[in-house]
Amino acid sequence: FDLEERGEVDVEVALNPSDSTISTTFLCSHLATVQALNRKMVGFREQLSQQGFDIQTLHCTQGSQVAAANNHVSKRIIDIRT
Repeated sequence: FDLEERGEVDVEVALNPSDSTISTTFLCSHLATVQALNRKMVGFREQLSQQGFDIQTLHCTQGSQVAAANNHVSKRIIDIRT
């Protein structure tokens, strides 16, 4: 991708190593980037499957992580067990 023309792309990845499940969300500032990534999702899903991952979610949408962080309903919780 030509990153300047594609705009901002944020990716959230959740990996559960205990059962090898993975979920990803791509947040793209430009609709054209969303459309381009959506066309690549089938191949990306196949690559992840070949690596042994069970894909829970592969999602691409228009937006930004900054906007999501400014949403007062959105909260991040980190639970670290030692």
